[in-house]
Amino acid sequence: MNPRQIQRVETILKNNLIKAGIHCAFVCDHDGKIIVNVNIGNKISKIIGYTVSTVADNILISIRSAANQMARILGDKTDLSLLLHNENEESIWLNELTDELLLGTVSGNEVSVGQLRLKVMESIRVIRDMFAAQQENLLGKEVEIIVDNFLEIRAKTYAEGRTPKMQDVRLLLSKNHGIKLGDLIFGKIVKLGPSFAIGILKQD
Repeated sequence: MNPRQIQRVETILKNNLIKAGIHCAFVCDHDGKIIVNVNIGNKISKIIGYTVSTVADNILISIRSAANQMARILGDKTDLSLLLHNENEESIWLNELTDELLLGTVSGNEVSVGQLRLKVMESIRVIRDMFAAQQENLLGKEVEIIVDNFLEIRAKTYAEGRTPKMQDVRLLLSKNHGIKLGDLIFGKIVKLGPSFAIGILKQD
């Protein structure tokens, strides 16, 4: 996410979740890295004796593996969701926000499970709508980006960058691509994600 998206997501989480009495709300990637984190006052979750980031880091690999196995069995992609409890004191709920991001919440007994589910689902919808509204329809179009990051997802390597119109793009690379940070590369978009347009590297 870019800084503007991070700021907007923080506002959404504060207005939809923190004001509803949820102790903490965060967005992290599937490695447990916290990208956005808001909490009520100075309250820090001590769920099962760990910080939120440690909880996410310890359980997300197994969650992702289970979700992938279920998806293969069902032949379809299902949004990941997991609710954990800690001796009726706090609960942590993780939901898939995008293919790369999870939305997590930590709440106590002040918020019912039904209200928590309602608020979280509403927040996910608003954030996804925000990503969709900011994403130009690049499907099928050829783009150029300057590479500012490399990312490994499920044994595939992607180059990340932005188009001249500041659209976030992720291009799938071949195994021996030889591309470096700062290179100008070209690709064709084949899929639109909530936060990235995803394409394939165009080679000469």
